[in-house]
Amino acid sequence: MVEQHTPRSLIVTFYGAYGRSFEGPVPVSALVRLLGAAGVDAPSVRSSVSRLKRRGFLLPGRAADGSAGYELSAEARQLLDDGDRRIYGERGAGPAEEWLLAV
Repeated sequence: MVEQHTPRSLIVTFYGAYGRSFEGPVPVSALVRLLGAAGVDAPSVRSSVSRLKRRGFLLPGRAADGSAGYELSAEARQLLDDGDRRIYGERGAGPAEEWLLAV
């Protein structure tokens, strides 16, 4: 069975993977097109963006072409950066810790 992702989780994943390096706000129309390719309808995308904005995850702004867009808030960037450190950070086991060897 294929796991279904919510529009909100797809938007957060997009911003986590690509949105941090994007210069300025990401146009809403681009999010609608991108998530549309994943089978999410436009009203669901807009509703999820609105909820993320209300929660302080996204900040409204104007994209380079003048259209409405959203960028990550400082708190959202910190949250994503913390997650990256947990997932990708190098943490070696100390000499007093147990080791597990899988063969």
